[in-house]
Amino acid sequence: MEILQALHDAGFATALRRALTVYPFVNAAHILSFGLVVGAIATLDLRVLGLFRTFALSQLAPPLSRMAAIGVGCALVTGFLLFSVQPLAYAQNGPFLVKVSLAAAGIANALLLNARPAWKSAGGEISASVKAQAAVSLFIWIMAVVSGRWIAFVE
Repeated sequence: MEILQALHDAGFATALRRALTVYPFVNAAHILSFGLVVGAIATLDLRVLGLFRTFALSQLAPPLSRMAAIGVGCALVTGFLLFSVQPLAYAQNGPFLVKVSLAAAGIANALLLNARPAWKSAGGEISASVKAQAAVSLFIWIMAVVSGRWIAFVE
């Protein structure tokens, strides 16, 4: 708890709490970042699951993966800033903990998928295991969004 209190007392966290306009912009940037992640990942997952067949997976995967990675980086930075404003409260907020866990699971799933030989050869026929992993990914990210929206409604 001392580290959370120290984070709460940090100068940048205090500045975020005091500035009337900065916090809403950081919050909006976080939502946009998460939207970038989910939009890119969901499009890629849906392609793996059989939608958008007119677009080659080998053409879609690289730019969508890069956009998702950029979104993750931005979401981590903005999320940390938002967390720093009320770290003690967020550390006890169930939906926040679920969201963070789901986002970590989604990132781990993407890293595992990218490391699999079945993914690297998914230009033609997509294996059932890769499709299952895409379905899990889609579910994880949708639930992360739901959990994120739920944070404000739980004390």
